[in-house]
Amino acid sequence: MITTAICLVLLLFQTAFLLKIVTIYFPYREGSLATTIRNVSEAIVNPVLLPVRQFVPTVGGVFPVADLLVLILVGVLIQIVCRGAF
Repeated sequence: MITTAICLVLLLFQTAFLLKIVTIYFPYREGSLATTIRNVSEAIVNPVLLPVRQFVPTVGGVFPVADLLVLILVGVLIQIVCRGAF
């Protein structure tokens, strides 16, 4: 039961992270659905992502390696924790 709960949290985090990435490409308009989704997903993702960004530099000042690192780590954790959880 605890494994299933942890797995669900990881899957929700991964979904929020992917939504954050996708909604970056939509124009920022106050009150729009894309902006609301972006704000909610950033509220979920940023507490984990921002501390990692302090230690992992960007490549060429453009490509955020920390984002990729966190996404890969969450994917690995999902593979480990969620194996047989459902």
